[in-house]
Amino acid sequence: SGVYSSRITAGEGQELRVVVCSQSRVLHAACMTGFKVFFYTSNYIEPANESGEIRFEIRTAIIIYILADKYDVPALMELAERRFKFSLSLGLTEEDYLSAVSDVYTLPVPTNALKAITVEHARRRFRGMLQGPKSDLVQTALLQIPEFALDIILVFVNTPLRGRCSSCGPDQIAEALQARCVKCGKGGISLTD
Repeated sequence: SGVYSSRITAGEGQELRVVVCSQSRVLHAACMTGFKVFFYTSNYIEPANESGEIRFEIRTAIIIYILADKYDVPALMELAERRFKFSLSLGLTEEDYLSAVSDVYTLPVPTNALKAITVEHARRRFRGMLQGPKSDLVQTALLQIPEFALDIILVFVNTPLRGRCSSCGPDQIAEALQARCVKCGKGGISLTD
């Protein structure tokens, strides 16, 4: 019908047919009112980063998440969440991690899913961060970003232990007494996973 597509000229007079993503209610409405250009292919490629810094990948995921939220593209938000979580798993320094925390918690837009990911990352590594050589950086971040500090307290209160259950698999909530799996009730959960 041409509602979601258009022809554009791309270099040396080559004509391309472009199809706009109709997954977004915002873009659907824009197409109905004469909106002309938006490219989304269910994936995104991060811009070239010569320094190879993990912070760049993390910030890119945060920006994509915010834009996907703004333009109501849930699949792209989920992809940005997954990339953000993956980037946090790449052996960050305390500085890289705390930079991500600052970015996520100080943005003027809601980033609840990214906040949950940063808090879960802290939950898994908090002891090491507070006992490591950069513990002063962590303490400063907790003082400067009180919402982050509160979220960490709440995650420890609500799910004090997590580990591998022989029946339910990895990352299960466990009761403190006898390390019982909350899901199936079996004791002896391994707290190392």
